[in-house]
Amino acid sequence: MPSLAVAIAQALKERGWTGLIEQQKSFQLWEEIVGPAIAANSRPIDIRDNVLIVQAKSAVWRSEIAFQKDEILAALNHRLKGNHLKDLKLK
Repeated sequence: MPSLAVAIAQALKERGWTGLIEQQKSFQLWEEIVGPAIAANSRPIDIRDNVLIVQAKSAVWRSEIAFQKDEILAALNHRLKGNHLKDLKLK
């Protein structure tokens, strides 16, 4: 008989929710990935269709994040162990 953890992991995988759970980890990883300055001036607010939605405090910070977008996405996906996030949208 499989353990509860194994049964839950199997159920999540069968329903296709494993990727969604991995995506949600990006909220926890945000400060570590972007650093304290960007994290103090932005925050992830949602994930829609594999796109991380980030709210920035000003146009200057939106520009800074946009400039680093590819590196941020690559670092997040590396930590999430897969290409769970396809894009990053700024608000």
